[in-house]
Amino acid sequence: MTHHPEPPIGEDDLQALVDGRLDPARLPAVQRYLDARPDEAARVQAFIAQRDALRAALAFKHAEPIPPRLRIAHLRVARRQAALARWRVAAAAAVLLLAGSGLGWALRGAVQPEIAALPMPAPDRSAMPAPQDWPGPDTDLAAWLERRLGEALSPPDLEGFGFTLKAAQVLPDSLGPAALLRYADAAGTTLTVWRGPTRDPVPRELRCADVPGGLVAYTWSDGQRMHAVTAALPRDLLRPIALAVERDLKAPPPGAFLTSRARRPCDAALG
Repeated sequence: MTHHPEPPIGEDDLQALVDGRLDPARLPAVQRYLDARPDEAARVQAFIAQRDALRAALAFKHAEPIPPRLRIAHLRVARRQAALARWRVAAAAAVLLLAGSGLGWALRGAVQPEIAALPMPAPDRSAMPAPQDWPGPDTDLAAWLERRLGEALSPPDLEGFGFTLKAAQVLPDSLGPAALLRYADAAGTTLTVWRGPTRDPVPRELRCADVPGGLVAYTWSDGQRMHAVTAALPRDLLRPIALAVERDLKAPPPGAFLTSRARRPCDAALG
């Protein structure tokens, strides 16, 4: 049987002895090493004394309860909040991405110049028609939109919120035309309603996002069309307007009876 010599004693063995982590099978060899070297044995004993002193000095900390901020429940909440923060950033980015397919027209007059000046990849519009502007109140807007969108779209009435319809456009999009409605109140605050096709077939509930430039956007999808209501307003003022627009633009299923629909509040965590 081949005999394998013991590996030499090293600093890792001595530190493991001080920390109480030395392999018991290795302990006899380490003890012989220290017995033959009094200076090394004294150094190790000094380390052990220092260890014990530190443990005694910090014993009160060991006896304290775990701080609430380090408890599992708190860490889970913090993790959810961090995920929510990432969602908000993603949602805001998604809103800005829509600038390449229509929403940028909604924001171009409201976004601050330094935001508008940020470099963004320009969409290829070479094969797309130019935006079309509604001629004005002498032209029936619903009929004008239907001819260009290929589907009925009745502009929401926001007079009850103090906003009057001022302009409308049909914008080019790679998936099909999108509608942009522009409203304004007596103070000159601009509010836009955007509706266009989406590739995502999954309906998405109303969500809120802060957009650079002091804007707030509420977005949702019915699985066929994406919607966005955007304005430089506090969330608590814009939320009921977005809910009203969502209700007005949500067509009932064919043959369904029209029933009153309770307003669904936006997720409290999202505003």
